[in-house]
Amino acid sequence: NLTREITNELISDAIQTPPQLTQSLSIAVHRKTSGNVLFILQFLSSICEEEFLFFSSELKQWQWNTEMIESKKIADNAIELMLRKILQLPRHAQCALKFMACLGHYCEEFILSSMSGQSEIGDFECTDIFASLKIAAMEGLVDQMGSNYKFGHDQIQLAAYSLIPENERGNWHLWIGCRVWENKSASPDKALFIVVSQLNKGASRMTDTLQMIQLAGLNLQAAEKSISLGAFVPAEFYLKKGIGLLGQKPW
Repeated sequence: NLTREITNELISDAIQTPPQLTQSLSIAVHRKTSGNVLFILQFLSSICEEEFLFFSSELKQWQWNTEMIESKKIADNAIELMLRKILQLPRHAQCALKFMACLGHYCEEFILSSMSGQSEIGDFECTDIFASLKIAAMEGLVDQMGSNYKFGHDQIQLAAYSLIPENERGNWHLWIGCRVWENKSASPDKALFIVVSQLNKGASRMTDTLQMIQLAGLNLQAAEKSISLGAFVPAEFYLKKGIGLLGQKPW
């Protein structure tokens, strides 16, 4: 967490105001955020939206209402803060963030394209995942790096994932795993590990014995690929997972 002095420097730079003039604002912000950088940035954005912090065109400088800032409630933790921001987005953008959260902190475009154009999972619909992620990017929730996407902070991923009810998460992972496997031709090796990871997370929702046997086979493929790359710890995990899927009497 940042000290009060560093917080003041950050705010001074952000609003282009000499640090000796931003002390009262920085003290109030630091008191509300405890110096957490993510809290500070989101809190500043929030008080701007509520016009507790505003630029006076008449005075040609930033002004703020310290009393209103001091009285403003703030989320108890970063995940709650991010949840509030995500829930302000259109439902299709929320859905896109949930898909991405299932995949992890970082995701390549070819994986996301497997889901674009598909619709209806849970109560949401997301027919153009890239257009939806563009909205999230404009809000600073995700960053686009070339053809890849990543969450702006790991707490944002956790917040997006938490929006999926626990009893539905397995179905989301199964759905994603199946879509990626159907479109694996763009990068078969990368797709294999992503598919196995997603299907393993959703395995508890599987009821068909054949599906479990097929997933065990995919775990074997992932283990063999891992061994060829010298990654023996992941290989052991995939082998154990595959064996577990076969039940008490696999033979």
